[in-house]
Amino acid sequence: MMSNRGSKSNSLVAWKAVVLGGVCGYLLATLTQSFDGGLTNGSQRRWLAEEPSEGLHQGEGSEEGEEVIDPTTMDATIALIVLLLVILTIAFETIKEYIEEAADHNMRPIIASLFGEMTVLGFLSVFTFCVTKLGFFEEISIHLFEEDEALLEIFEFVHFMLFFIMVFFVTSVLALVAGAQRTEDKWFIFDMACRDPEYMKRLEGWDSKDTDVTQAGWFIYFLKTLFPFTASKTEGFRKELRLFRGLRTEFLLQRSPEPPFEPKPNNRVHEDFGMGQYFSACLGHDLAHAVHLNHITWFFFALLTLVFYIIIVIVDNQFAIFAWFWVGAGWTVFIVRNIFDYHIQGVLQGLASPSSSNGIASESENASLLSLPLPAWAHFSLDEYNNGQSLFVKFLGIRGLRGKVTRQDALYWFGRSGPKLYSVVFQIQLVFTSAYVSLLIVSFFKIMYTQCSSAEWTAYLILSLLPLYYLISKNQDIAANMTIVSNFGVHRRPQVVSQVIRDEKIDRIIRAMAVIFKLQRAIEQGFDGAAGTSHGHHNPNGKANSSELQEVAKAFDALDPSSDGKIDSSELSKILGKLGLPVSDKITNEILQVLDENGDGVIVREEFLAFYSQHVSTSMDHHGIHELAHQMYHQFDRDNSGQITLEEFQRMLEAFNVGFTVNEIGDLVNELDEQNDGTVGEHEFAELFESRDYLFVPRSLPSLE
Repeated sequence: MMSNRGSKSNSLVAWKAVVLGGVCGYLLATLTQSFDGGLTNGSQRRWLAEEPSEGLHQGEGSEEGEEVIDPTTMDATIALIVLLLVILTIAFETIKEYIEEAADHNMRPIIASLFGEMTVLGFLSVFTFCVTKLGFFEEISIHLFEEDEALLEIFEFVHFMLFFIMVFFVTSVLALVAGAQRTEDKWFIFDMACRDPEYMKRLEGWDSKDTDVTQAGWFIYFLKTLFPFTASKTEGFRKELRLFRGLRTEFLLQRSPEPPFEPKPNNRVHEDFGMGQYFSACLGHDLAHAVHLNHITWFFFALLTLVFYIIIVIVDNQFAIFAWFWVGAGWTVFIVRNIFDYHIQGVLQGLASPSSSNGIASESENASLLSLPLPAWAHFSLDEYNNGQSLFVKFLGIRGLRGKVTRQDALYWFGRSGPKLYSVVFQIQLVFTSAYVSLLIVSFFKIMYTQCSSAEWTAYLILSLLPLYYLISKNQDIAANMTIVSNFGVHRRPQVVSQVIRDEKIDRIIRAMAVIFKLQRAIEQGFDGAAGTSHGHHNPNGKANSSELQEVAKAFDALDPSSDGKIDSSELSKILGKLGLPVSDKITNEILQVLDENGDGVIVREEFLAFYSQHVSTSMDHHGIHELAHQMYHQFDRDNSGQITLEEFQRMLEAFNVGFTVNEIGDLVNELDEQNDGTVGEHEFAELFESRDYLFVPRSLPSLE
């Protein structure tokens, strides 16, 4: 039985199909009227190769005995073809979703592979090939243009333009993916800063000096966007960090959305949770979702096609005038995008805690957490929010599609469904930007250059490129902010939280392995030889920052089976044995001699941190990490089979005191077992280490001055 959600989705698609069908019917009627009026032949190839002059539109300047194609027919034909391609695209996506949902769970990988090969553009190409071979285009083309290839050339031109637009769209997404690394690095720095008490105190000293431009109103925010070079980068960093701190406070508290908004002890994460890592994982998911165009996005561009068709008819095919309309559309999208960006900033402010606290507290301090100022969303009135909704929103019934409406929903456009629609808005902006630059390059630049004066051409060039620059330059920031508001509060993703917690445990194990690796090399080669195995970065200060030392301390805890803050010779022998390393009193004493600075016979956390800062963080580069993975892999492969069995891998994880659950081990094994043969190969094992090279990159917090 089909779910209600599936029924609503199918009804929405059917409604769109009816609307587009009506539009296509109107355009077909236009073509029929043109045909009844007696169209004579003309060369579409000439129209594609050379822009017609004003005289040609009037029937002047054409070759003797030959009349040009009626512009109304040409416009209607192009619009109809675009709408037809959109309808085919929506149909393809609908059939794809239906097959994926109807397929058995075991068959879904096959379906995914099938549609991985058959893309939308490939489907449209197959459709074009079929109708061409069946002779439909020739028959219709002869009736409309009295030329058998004219319609096919128009169709191929439109198909080419669609492909050109999709190339720019994919390029935009790839640029977002490339910029995502910078965003992730920024979030990582913010996380480090929020866990450094001294750094946070220095930030509080700037609270009264910095002003928030979002509180000055949208117009001031718009002017700041037009002139971004006037803003101070350092001040911008402080504002972003302050906002991130407020968001982190609320994320750690995980307040109930219902009064009195108490934190949920059972759902709270630990105080050192990597919120930046959480948002990084969500960013990857959201960017992947942005590539898959929604039905609403296609429907929007179908309506946009109709709007521009009407404009072309109104301006009587004066393409120089229409070129200015196209620039106006670019500026309109830029303004709407800024309104959207301003709204997202407001949502972020509404979700963040107004307190200067960093949100770090123990369970015994929960009572004091309740005294923290409530975020803005907690002060909203649900009655006023429900009564203030527009008739359009009430008609669509999308305020609470995914559950009961809460005060947090009042921050979003369209309530609980806000994040989903934000993704559609972002998609539309990306596709429009691609269409904007494509038509500028293919058509409008040439038209304006040939038909306008030098002054008008220069003005057009500047005014057309400015919105393009503004649209592209802020994409990464909007994607990052949209990721936060779409995965925060009631939209928080528990599965991603669990993934981050699991990854943090792996980080501790790898840091602990790095220490053991360095100790083993030091015993075999001396510290000079051990340090010489790496060839990369070096921290001249030899000193990690406060938050990094907190993470290294967790690696010590992973090696401390008794969790008493110290490791004696007996515990050290057990650890080495579990890791497959040779165990003897001589080796144990040598390790103790290296780490035990005060000679009391035990290794404490401070001694472990000192060794790590001096001998690990200063020399572990990509080459060293690869050696570490190779060494550890062969130590865990105790039967020398060239593969680590699942039992051996589980024994390795359980050797460390990090609290891996059975589900976490199972999930990790499933990710690493790429061949589905129940083993972990050396390549997959090395990837687990090399993907975490950031653990050994010395980082410093930027100056707040």
